[in-house]
Amino acid sequence: MSDRMYYSKEAEARAQRQQFLLVLAATAISLSVGVIIAILLAPRSGEEVRKVLGDQIDDAYKAGRDLADHVRRDVEDRVQHARS
Repeated sequence: MSDRMYYSKEAEARAQRQQFLLVLAATAISLSVGVIIAILLAPRSGEEVRKVLGDQIDDAYKAGRDLADHVRRDVEDRVQHARS
């Protein structure tokens, strides 16, 4: 991973989780942009392109919402752990 020194295993695990979530979000965004570009350049009718694009936007929205829910739960768990 890196040469960074952590004060605890928990801090190291937290940093790894945050890095994983960042990579996951960047991958999802990159994939969505790639799909949109491919759809726009594909030889399809306007109606087909709009349907496929709408489906992809819905999928990206759901993936973003799921990621946000995961991050929210993780933050809530950390706050609860810090308070106890």
